[in-house]
Amino acid sequence: DPELSGIAFHVIPELGQDAADRARLRDADLAIVYIRGKERALKLAPEVAALRARGATVFAVGPTFDADLAAAGFAFDQPLTDYFTAGGRENLAQMLRAALARKLRPGLAFVPPVSIPESGFFDLRTMRVWTSHADYLAAYLHNRPERRGRPWVGIHLPRTYIESATTRVVEAAAEALETRGLNVLVAYGPSQEASLRRLFLDSAGRPRIEALASLSLKMGFVPEKIIPALDEIGAPVVNGISLGAQSRAEWEASPTGIAVLERSWQVGGPELVGSIAPTVVAAKERVADDVAGSAYVIQVPIDERIERFADRVARWVRLRHAAPAERRVAVLYYNYPPGRENVGASYLNVLPGSLWQILQRLRADGYAPAGAPESPEALFSAVRDFGSNARANDLADLDRLVRGGHAVLWPVAAYRKYFDALPAALRDSIVKKWGEPETAHTMVWRDKEGRPFFVFPVHRWGNVLYAPQPTRGWEEDVTASYHDLKLPLHHQYLAFYLWLQHEFDADAMVHVGRHATHEWQSGKEVGFTASDPGEVLVGAVPQLYLYIVDGIGEGLQAKRRGMATIVDHLTPPLDRASLNPEM
Repeated sequence: DPELSGIAFHVIPELGQDAADRARLRDADLAIVYIRGKERALKLAPEVAALRARGATVFAVGPTFDADLAAAGFAFDQPLTDYFTAGGRENLAQMLRAALARKLRPGLAFVPPVSIPESGFFDLRTMRVWTSHADYLAAYLHNRPERRGRPWVGIHLPRTYIESATTRVVEAAAEALETRGLNVLVAYGPSQEASLRRLFLDSAGRPRIEALASLSLKMGFVPEKIIPALDEIGAPVVNGISLGAQSRAEWEASPTGIAVLERSWQVGGPELVGSIAPTVVAAKERVADDVAGSAYVIQVPIDERIERFADRVARWVRLRHAAPAERRVAVLYYNYPPGRENVGASYLNVLPGSLWQILQRLRADGYAPAGAPESPEALFSAVRDFGSNARANDLADLDRLVRGGHAVLWPVAAYRKYFDALPAALRDSIVKKWGEPETAHTMVWRDKEGRPFFVFPVHRWGNVLYAPQPTRGWEEDVTASYHDLKLPLHHQYLAFYLWLQHEFDADAMVHVGRHATHEWQSGKEVGFTASDPGEVLVGAVPQLYLYIVDGIGEGLQAKRRGMATIVDHLTPPLDRASLNPEM
């Protein structure tokens, strides 16, 4: 702006101030201080005193002001505060012009503040607010005819994001979603049921979106009000997390992941209303701004995590759009300890009861399990005979599975390509414990030429697959390894989940009953990086998990470390027991 030539602007951060920041403040001719808390503002009292001693002006803006701040040299200014209250990039620019017009540039033109509506829609391309959904659609689709008819994904923001123009993470997520063929409806307003209905339902009560990419919608502390609104919207809510207290380096180095003090509002609260798949997407970073002449702390998107977040949202939308007969579903049950007689789960009739009911429901809903058993007894026999893991070092049982004609034999050479693309830290931990893939022997069968194949004892009926989850260890004590948080993945375990993602191309994985072992792998407690085993196992594939309703603590592990959408089942009914007649 030519009218502002000769004026140097500096932004002093509230967090992470250094000596250079304070020196810039002391040397200013005009300072505007946002008062968000008296104690924080009073820490600047020496700098304010130095400014006033030189005859400089210090304006205070913000929601709170009292006599202590006035005594420290701050001068509260209501007209400038009105710009701050209205918020937004343009209002802040006009606030600076109004302040300069009073002290340094008399006659400089400025316009009054323009308030931002309490809720509405925000066009990221033009940074414009719309109160009408129809107007937003017209602006969004303008000159983009190719986007008409594509699925819509919602992003919900608090009004403060629009006021402060802190949309860097939102822009990154929206771009990633759009590259996956999705349209993005960015809405802002209170995290309340009335606002959610107004933004994401039309006048007839029909949903405007098919998934909700929740970047800041940390609702959940009044679930009895929020849940009915989300039920009406009917969209999966995928939880994207911007770290509030950690840089990317601090988070990646942390053995526990997201800071403990953040977990209640970043993860726990959203879980109460059904948010799923908690995915870190951004971190707090101190960045240099050459224009402002200073450094400050902001939320910076983590590109690779943004991509995973967008993939997860897109896969839930894909699951909704695919016809049932086209959906590829992997139903995984537990075979602990390995062997034909050990298929089950905690307080659940898995074989044949639950597996048969699931198969029947899939048929009724239009899935096409071609060639699947036609009776519970036939399903029982199929799973018992060729749907369990071989016992450790039982080569005869492994050979029986191979010769049975049902097992998938995946060349270790094919697995190697995927393995080599994994993060080095994960690869190194696996190789240190289990050796290179070519030397693996857990559930590995070799043909006459000595070529190794991983054996997956699955039953595949059309696009429906039934399979046991791989055993957690091999030579190790089976019971001890089941909950061992330090035991690295063995190659066949990892290979099975990579095969499900990349070769079977699963649209959903369903784990049946408490509990599996993929959520008990090593890695962070919550807030995975790309190197954490649990993250690699489930990828972006939607996860559903049948779980006993009273398994709360372990169910949290399934949600946070298995990315699971929990489908509860009741505890078994009680009945009168008696002694054995012989007693």
